[in-house]
Amino acid sequence: MPVRILDQNPQYLNITGDELLVGGTITSYLSGTSTLQATKTDSTLSTNNSNPLQIDSQGRVPDMWTGVPLTLVLADASGAIIWTRDDVESPLEIPTQAGQQGKFLSTNGTALEWDSVSQVPDVTGQTGKILSNDGTDAFWAALSTLNIPVVTSNTNGTVIGNVRIQWGTGSAPTTGFRQVVASVIFPTGFSAPPYFVGVMPTSTSVTTGLQLPVPAVTGKSTGGFNVQFDSDDFGQTNAVFVQPVPFDWFAIGPV
Repeated sequence: MPVRILDQNPQYLNITGDELLVGGTITSYLSGTSTLQATKTDSTLSTNNSNPLQIDSQGRVPDMWTGVPLTLVLADASGAIIWTRDDVESPLEIPTQAGQQGKFLSTNGTALEWDSVSQVPDVTGQTGKILSNDGTDAFWAALSTLNIPVVTSNTNGTVIGNVRIQWGTGSAPTTGFRQVVASVIFPTGFSAPPYFVGVMPTSTSVTTGLQLPVPAVTGKSTGGFNVQFDSDDFGQTNAVFVQPVPFDWFAIGPV
C-alpha cells in the first residue's frame, strides 16, 4: 500500500534548528541496509524521485512516497549527517474484502489474509457422538465409525476393545522345601490362553535364608495359571520355604 513519507510539505532545518537546511540532502535506502532505494513521486509508485533528494532554498524536498520500508538519512550541504530514521514504511495493507463474507482478518506470518471461522456443527440430535473432521470440515461422528475401543472396568480387571486385563493376589503354601507351587483362577475366563502373565512376590521373609522367591509361570489356560517359586539359593544353603509366599499377579489376554 503506498504511503506518503513524513508530512505533505515539511521544511528541514540545520542541526541547531535556527536555519533552513538549504543544499542539504535526504538519501533513502532499503530499511536496515546500504542499498539505495529511491522514493516515488506519487501514490502510483511508478516514477522515482532522485536519490538523494536535494533540499531547495525553502528547506523543502519534492513529495515522497514509498511502498516498502526505508531508511532515511538527512545530511547538510557538506554531507554531515543530522539524523537517520529506520523502518520508515507503509502500513499493513488490508486484503480486498470482496467475496470474503463471514471470514476474519488473520496473518500467515508475513502478510494479512482473510481466513475462515471454524465453527462447531449443530449439536442437536448428536448425543453420544464426538467432534471429528475430514481435513476440511468438522462433523459429529459415532464412536464405532472412528474405531475407538470401548473401555469397561470392574474391581479386578479392565476391558479395552477386545483385550482383557486382569489382576489379583495369591499365596503359595509353606512346604519346607526349596520349591512351592500355587494355582490362580481368573475372576473372568479368557477366550484363549492369555498373551502374558506376570507374578511378583510381595515378601522376602519366607525362607530360612531370607532369599527372594523367584517365580516362574508353569502353565496358563483360559481359566487360570500355575506359578512355581524357588528359594534362589541353588542348593547352597538348602534354604526352604517356612512361610506362605504372598504375591500379586496380572494377566493380559483376549476377551
